[in-house]
Amino acid sequence: MENSDQRVDVVVVGAGIVGSLAAWRSIQRGLSVRWFDPDPGNGASYAAAGMLAPTFEAAFGEHELMALNVESARLWPSLASEIERESGMSVDLRAEGSLSIAFDSGDFDEAKRLHQLHHEWGLDSELLSSAEVRQRLPLAGTHVAGGLWAAHDHQVDPRRVIQALRLACENRGLRVERRRVAGLLTQGPRAGSAVGLAVGSQRVNGIRLTDGHTVLADRVILAAGWESASLVGEFTDTHIPTRSVKGEVLRLNHSATPWLDTRFTVRGLVQGRPVYIVPRENGEIVIGATTNELPDDRAATAGGVFALLRDARAIIPGLDEAEFVEATARSRPGSPDNLPLIGSIAGGTLLVATGHYRHGILLAAVTSGLIERMLGGRELPDYASACIPTRFAKAQQIPTIHSREVTE
Repeated sequence: MENSDQRVDVVVVGAGIVGSLAAWRSIQRGLSVRWFDPDPGNGASYAAAGMLAPTFEAAFGEHELMALNVESARLWPSLASEIERESGMSVDLRAEGSLSIAFDSGDFDEAKRLHQLHHEWGLDSELLSSAEVRQRLPLAGTHVAGGLWAAHDHQVDPRRVIQALRLACENRGLRVERRRVAGLLTQGPRAGSAVGLAVGSQRVNGIRLTDGHTVLADRVILAAGWESASLVGEFTDTHIPTRSVKGEVLRLNHSATPWLDTRFTVRGLVQGRPVYIVPRENGEIVIGATTNELPDDRAATAGGVFALLRDARAIIPGLDEAEFVEATARSRPGSPDNLPLIGSIAGGTLLVATGHYRHGILLAAVTSGLIERMLGGRELPDYASACIPTRFAKAQQIPTIHSREVTE
């Protein structure tokens, strides 16, 4: 087995938003870094709408995730400012709030239940009548039973964030290499280096590429989305159970119809079906998202496109006038309990940051801070304890918890 280069401090696997942040934080610390992704920035982050919505993403039974989302939303403005300073480009962080519309009386009953949950968990939302919804959104359709307003739920443009992070890394001399990682190199407690061995009591020694080359590293940061599980392989006492959860997202353009720009994110519940409509500064409107436990075939379906347009135009009929630009299908990295897997294992030689499911963009800010802590050898704060990657034992029967939708 041929080593491609001398040993480096850090190898980063993945160039979505989490991997890009990991590479940036590593190079900021003055570490020697290699960064790999066969198709940089073209995974789940490419499809994501970029909602920073801890209030409207709160779900019954997910209190730990809610607390993590709230903390990350609090950190996003400072992270966005730092990225913009280093890259010299805007990431389009829009702090305009979010409106959720209930289509019929059954949907409004659900909105009331969520409003009560927000109150119990200390989240800030306002219950609106149909008339109050129309005051905020005159573009709303004829069927409006009521809604909710969340003043602290915002949005950012994920594609611009990734572009800015890559530029910030390049400014510091780091470029992502378009090569695929096949697996980890490991080193036993007393044995020499080996490839493909169990990692539970061993140390990670680098990575192996699909072309047969290896790269030795003191630490590897695993941020490969749903593919992370296959890259790690079998652990002796734990594993990284990420899976593919396919979602379809549409993009329209309202440049020729500027009256469609609501400034704020609009979410809807249409006869029990969730939908979101996210406007961008550049004239883009993002509509999403379907959810299917399917492989990442990247194929948008006629049924998915129809369902999203049907429900979005039920909320804002004027969307009919917008230009149809794109239908995108990508897979988010699902985890069994909807929480990410973040932490260091294998004696601190493998840093895991994956499994963010439908909250990859929202949780990017808090994940960035946790990666910084791991790189500095510091313990993670108490709020990150729920994300410990060793929480899933190899022999454990792990139930899959399905989300209402896949959103980011």
